[in-house]
Amino acid sequence: MNDRSQTAEQARVAVVTGAASGLGAAFAGRLAELGYDIAVCDLEPCDKTVAALRRLGRRALGCAADAASPTDVDRFARSVHEQLGPVRVLVNNVGISPYTPFEQVTLEEWRRVMAANLDSLFLITRAFLEDMKALRWGRIVNMTSALAWDAQRRDVVPYVTSKLGVLGFTRSLATEVGQYGITVNAICPGIIRTARLDERVPERQWEIYRERQAIKTIAEPADLLAALSLLVSDDARLMTAVNLPVHGGRVWP
Repeated sequence: MNDRSQTAEQARVAVVTGAASGLGAAFAGRLAELGYDIAVCDLEPCDKTVAALRRLGRRALGCAADAASPTDVDRFARSVHEQLGPVRVLVNNVGISPYTPFEQVTLEEWRRVMAANLDSLFLITRAFLEDMKALRWGRIVNMTSALAWDAQRRDVVPYVTSKLGVLGFTRSLATEVGQYGITVNAICPGIIRTARLDERVPERQWEIYRERQAIKTIAEPADLLAALSLLVSDDARLMTAVNLPVHGGRVWP
């Protein structure tokens, strides 16, 4: 093993955004199981996620931060570098999905969605990309959505626009950074049943979502972990600019 490979192997640090609960917390747990020390951030405190990661025997850092705020991201990145070291895996999981008819969408709401779903992607990736370039190895995983191709869903113009933007970001950045051994991919889920979403979605609606899938099972966060494990692995070194669907064979009437 050459010195460069040793350096990359020693830097077993991953960052997951939007990880106070739900899918982000599940992603952080899987990366910890794979041997990574983990830094997580969210608008809410990440204490529960950090405690779970430490129970797995990993170093863990949590930060209440707005991933769309340059000041917050700079503060978070400094803490990660000071306490854990250079980052080799980044999971951009932050996102919001308000449902508002287009003619009722205000400019303020439009900008809020773009900030959460696109500005955060830009700022967080920029904060840790230099680490990966120096290591000559890196894995960036972004979250898109099957809803971006779902013409049957109304009231989500800002969300769909932003998620297609995530895909464009993924493909374009992959072209720029592949020369450094960095892959940039996206995971494309359908509806994911989390405790928070359960508060908003009635049971009848879950049944409708289930019937729109070839596999009649609604995804839970654990169902996306295999995709993450693949995309961050050495086995996926030639997989880049990929949008990997994990949505049960979603179909539309």
